[in-house]
Amino acid sequence: MALLQYENSLKKNNGDIGIRYKKGIALMRAGNLQDAQKQFLSITEKDDYALAYEGLGRISLKEKQFHMAKTYFEKAVSLDPLLWRTYGYLGDIATFAKDYPTSVTHYRTSLTINPGSGYILNNLGYSLFVLKQYEASIDAYYKAIELNYDSSKVYNNLGTVFLKMERYDRAFEVFLKSGSKAVAYNNLGVGYLTAGNIDEAEKCFQKAIELSPHFYLLAHENLQKCQLMKKMTFK
Repeated sequence: MALLQYENSLKKNNGDIGIRYKKGIALMRAGNLQDAQKQFLSITEKDDYALAYEGLGRISLKEKQFHMAKTYFEKAVSLDPLLWRTYGYLGDIATFAKDYPTSVTHYRTSLTINPGSGYILNNLGYSLFVLKQYEASIDAYYKAIELNYDSSKVYNNLGTVFLKMERYDRAFEVFLKSGSKAVAYNNLGVGYLTAGNIDEAEKCFQKAIELSPHFYLLAHENLQKCQLMKKMTFK
């Protein structure tokens, strides 16, 4: 329906860059990446339109052509330094490349322009976590939660930070907000297991199984890991 409306608009205003760009976005969202790319390229051939370059970057990102995507995104922000989403995409590319200091820089630039993006805050939190800047990571996740961004995902990420800091009670409280009690105990058990505390991990996995015996296969698998590690320890 959107594509049809843009087609009709273009018949009356064929030179309208905004409508041509929106048509490209509609094509991209419909999964027609090739035609969307042609649409954006037809714009950039005549005009230095920042959003068209961002669109080309998004298509390249979807196709995992990261170098090309980075080139397009950098062109976009050179034309319009206020494209906060574009800085977010540049941050994502740096994250894929495991260049976390650069991803943090891009995410923070994005948030300077739009401090209300929960998506960017969540990604910033992850990059800070990998860099072992745990308190800053926690702060980013809590800000994302305040903005009601995908709370289940953010709570899981936040709980993982508390596990890494060995703040197990706090991690458990956070995990409870993202899912069932069985899942929370399993996640807590993973934290203990990662830290080498097999006895506490075993208790958590057993508790998860008690709470959800019929379908919680993951807890059974993790409990088996504990038992295997115990056997290896005593050899």
